[in-house]
Amino acid sequence: MIALNAQRVRFAADASQPFKAVTDAITGAAISLPSGSALQIECLFYFQNQVDGSLLDLTAYSQIVVQLQAKSDPHNGTVYYSGSVAAANFNNAATVETWAAGAAAPAHIALFIPSALNVVPPGNTNYWLCVYGVSTDAAADPVLLCACNLSGKDSGIPTNAAAMALLLKMGAKIPFTCLDGQTRDLTIAAGPGGIWVTAINQAGYNGAGQAAYSVLCADALYRDLTLQLQDGSYTLAINQNGHS
Repeated sequence: MIALNAQRVRFAADASQPFKAVTDAITGAAISLPSGSALQIECLFYFQNQVDGSLLDLTAYSQIVVQLQAKSDPHNGTVYYSGSVAAANFNNAATVETWAAGAAAPAHIALFIPSALNVVPPGNTNYWLCVYGVSTDAAADPVLLCACNLSGKDSGIPTNAAAMALLLKMGAKIPFTCLDGQTRDLTIAAGPGGIWVTAINQAGYNGAGQAAYSVLCADALYRDLTLQLQDGSYTLAINQNGHS
């Protein structure tokens, strides 16, 4: 029996040719992301040849960032979602053999994208999956590892969350259902200089919650407000791809 808590997408990228087309190691076809589904993106990086001696040494990077972007020339920088993997979570012991076997942790990096973030217009091939490492030197330069063209498809999963704009007032608590099955409260409070800040109850409890809420923004579009787990802490994220 196979249990899936996310749709897996696996690909190996040649860092010497970051614009080289990649294929999904599971399907053997071009990558196509199901919009509205939770995703597990797994990557292996090599240089010129996919053999153990040519796998990338990830110790040169403090983190690796994965972004789904609108593809255009010149690039307009529209980012549908972005996630990062810290160096502590790299699997620098990955081998070509474990990658081919599809074991539990065969990849260099694995990144979970919750369904609330994976909301992109389907039926369009004009997307980049952009992957880059942030160098460990003082400049902390981005180094492009992969920028592959891919398509999005409608998964049939509804992506609109109920609007909760009225809850966003001083002292209100908004319960979110998190990836570990716990519910955590987000509270809005007054911070230094009269600026509103958000606080997240990291302890968690099994109360009633919702995976995502939507807020009404100044441009008259609703955007999903979600909690993301990174480096052991939950942070507040707003899906910039608005929907009305």
